[in-house]
Amino acid sequence: MRILGERTRAVLKDSSLPAFLWAEIMRAVAFLRNLIPYHGRKVDGSKSPYELRYGRKPDLSFLSILGSDAYVVRHQEEIRRNPLGRHLADRAWIGKLIGYSSYHGALYRIFRPYRDGRPGGTIHEVRDVIIDEGSDFDLYANPDLPDLQQTNTDNPTRQKVEAEQAYDTEASAAESQDAAEDHDTTSDTESDTESINSEVSDQSTSASSIGDETTAVYATIAPKAVQYATTPRADRQRIESLVLATTIQKSPSKNQLTAGAAVEDLPDLPPLPLLQSVDPKWLESPQTLAEAQASPLWPWWWRAMCAEKKQLEILSVWKAIRPPKNTKILSGKWVFKLKMNASGEPARFKARWVARGFMQEEGVDYHETFAGTGRYETLRVLLVAILLLRLYTAHVDVNLAYLNAVLKEQIYVDYPHGFEDEAPGQACLLQRSLYGLKQSAYNWYLTLGNLLIKRGFQRSAADPCLYTLRTNQGVAFIFVYVDDMLIAASSEDLLNRCKRYVSAQWSITDLGPVSHYLGLKIEHDREGGRLRISQRAYIEKITAAIAGDVSRQTPSTPISEEPRAAAEGHQATKSAIKTYQSAVGSLMHAMNVSRPDLAYPLSVLSRFLTNPTDEHLREVKRAAAYLSHSSNLAIEYRIDSTDNTRRSRSGYIFYLAGGPVAWASQQQKCTAKSSTEAEYLAYSEAGSEAIWLQRLLRDIGIQKDKEPVTLYTDSEPAIAMTENRKAHTKSRHIETHWHWIREQIQERKISLRHTPGSTLVADGLTKALTKTKHAEFINRLRFYRL
Repeated sequence: MRILGERTRAVLKDSSLPAFLWAEIMRAVAFLRNLIPYHGRKVDGSKSPYELRYGRKPDLSFLSILGSDAYVVRHQEEIRRNPLGRHLADRAWIGKLIGYSSYHGALYRIFRPYRDGRPGGTIHEVRDVIIDEGSDFDLYANPDLPDLQQTNTDNPTRQKVEAEQAYDTEASAAESQDAAEDHDTTSDTESDTESINSEVSDQSTSASSIGDETTAVYATIAPKAVQYATTPRADRQRIESLVLATTIQKSPSKNQLTAGAAVEDLPDLPPLPLLQSVDPKWLESPQTLAEAQASPLWPWWWRAMCAEKKQLEILSVWKAIRPPKNTKILSGKWVFKLKMNASGEPARFKARWVARGFMQEEGVDYHETFAGTGRYETLRVLLVAILLLRLYTAHVDVNLAYLNAVLKEQIYVDYPHGFEDEAPGQACLLQRSLYGLKQSAYNWYLTLGNLLIKRGFQRSAADPCLYTLRTNQGVAFIFVYVDDMLIAASSEDLLNRCKRYVSAQWSITDLGPVSHYLGLKIEHDREGGRLRISQRAYIEKITAAIAGDVSRQTPSTPISEEPRAAAEGHQATKSAIKTYQSAVGSLMHAMNVSRPDLAYPLSVLSRFLTNPTDEHLREVKRAAAYLSHSSNLAIEYRIDSTDNTRRSRSGYIFYLAGGPVAWASQQQKCTAKSSTEAEYLAYSEAGSEAIWLQRLLRDIGIQKDKEPVTLYTDSEPAIAMTENRKAHTKSRHIETHWHWIREQIQERKISLRHTPGSTLVADGLTKALTKTKHAEFINRLRFYRL
């Protein structure tokens, strides 16, 4: 009590709150003390009481300084009574933060003083509130109503307080009556156009009256039911009122929405013109539940949360039970995503409840981890097979894929945040693999694989995420990237049969013939015998984020010269390292998928990920600008290509149907003493990729014979080393496994052929090129300009 008393006095002094609030402040101090590591003789000093009780660290993101100013959403009835008129009324009243009512999500206790000169005020428990820690209003000031003609010159903050005070006395007197009334919003919707067009009822879940005494008499204010209008005009006006509201207007709280609205009754996606007129920051996906609640788009995020929870319950993902004492409970988190369509326009609000898997212990909570993500080389080869074998395609997405996999381990997770009132004191005993668990991806991979193998598919030895089915009807392939599947079959009947195999077991989304897959735009001209892949939308997005406006930057090559390492003693800031790593990672994805011309520049730039300099940052921005101005380049595969012999054209670029399907540029892992040895080591690396591609082509059925893969080189001494004629003392230091290439040549799996250096594409993968040579390199890569 001594510590609580000392801290209570300190808060009251610092915040200038009235002394009669001491009990509330002491309660808040005790609340906060439970979140702080406690040092006692019998207690682990590194953990807070909260962590000792619940087995996890508390969420502190919703905490603010006690005594801070709080802006709370007004009731619509209060807004209508405003003498200034409904359209000029403030959307919030100002109070003081005096405490919290829940450890599981932001539920604030706000003190609202009387404005008629009486001491005391009311206490409200609210969720939708903005806390301003940087200001200190005198909430007991009671000036006269301001002259409306002076509102443009008066202090805006003062206007907010003054404008509300003229009718605040009436509002305070009516609060208890409003609390007792059960408003029938359905009849309001039918009879009162104004109520349809206004925003839904605002938060005020409970209140208490406080006088000069230290005791308080509590009175509960029932949340008002919610009914949304369904007419197009009313919807449009309501959305304008909600989304385009000025100042600090907030959307309905969770309690209000659940009080009278089923998921189906909640608003659909706002009309696109309205979304486009919203401040762009609100179109970014919220990172936390608190951010979503603070957004003017909260009703749509809430709808997504309700839909997610309903789906999880339908799939029997968990059992809500009271966990045994001292049971480890994983914390959970809402992950929000505003999905865009192909044109970059908002299309869908999505919320996903996930477990925070970083709290799991290997061998206890999980045993195996693996994500079924097929290789991009496999995808490109399969696209060539689609072209050459004239296959029919479908893009299928398994809905809530992980949740279809049974969970073997006993794991408890938080009840979804925002819904705790439905199951107080209970947690979720998982029955299925919830997103976020370390083993969820592996469990889904096994579940899907078992189904496909049961249906007659065979898993490829070259890539475990490629499945092949051979029947009397023809051949079919399924390429898997977690829950995204590309299905290709030699007939439409077989294609539909493959889709039925999956849809009979799980809910799927059939996206039709493949046109966009994993960020790739795929254009297939069956009649013309052409197939192109490109990433223009992705490239434009990442380059704008990395380099900003690149309209004035037109580099003809992705890298000026090989950058130097950081000088001794230089250490980049954490911010610079994060920015650099993010930029290189984004560019690396484009290179891995469809842009082999970036292989060498990114191989060089990736050496400096832990300590980049300003020079390195300039080079990565240059690479982004180059990529932006060449975003129209696409890889094209052609049936009539002369390169259908399936032979490589260079040390590390492999072609099929006239276009590259595999490429790499990397620093060698073994130090070579000469250029001849460097070429020899490169043969081994390229040969490994060649053997893998050969195995994949046989699995797919493109290559049935066992003709050797030919590697082209301009180094005759290196060819001689592979034939063992130069294997004397000068090459004995090379480790034995690098001589694997000799065995492959002797077994006639790989052959080497000399060709002039001027005809090789590999130069663009091993060094920086001049403008002229880089243009030649692009031509040899055989890009197609969209």
